[in-house]
Amino acid sequence: RAMVASGVDAFVDVHGDEALPVAFIAGAEGCEVWGPRLKALQGAFVAAYARANPDMQAELGYDPDPPLKANLAICSNQVAARFDCLAVTLEMPFKGSNPSNLAALSSGGTFQGPRAAALGASL
Repeated sequence: RAMVASGVDAFVDVHGDEALPVAFIAGAEGCEVWGPRLKALQGAFVAAYARANPDMQAELGYDPDPPLKANLAICSNQVAARFDCLAVTLEMPFKGSNPSNLAALSSGGTFQGPRAAALGASL
């Protein structure tokens, strides 16, 4: 109710991905509201996030939904569609203690505790 009353400018849903060993953003590309404005906002957001925290990257992640094929049961897609705002899912490497974790190896540790907290604080 509060979101409806005040509106939404930006929204981040935070998850732990069990397959990919890196932190990444999944956007609302498949939503009807997706267009140049939201594409630019998401691009600027991801670029700023990557500058603010070395664990954020844009090379690996989920394939974007095709146009008009968003799954509106996904929270960030529902919020983007309903409020016409930047809405993303932040996926963090759930299996961060795995030695094959690329993000952990590139920065010298596992993705747990302080690193996860720092990624959140960088928002």
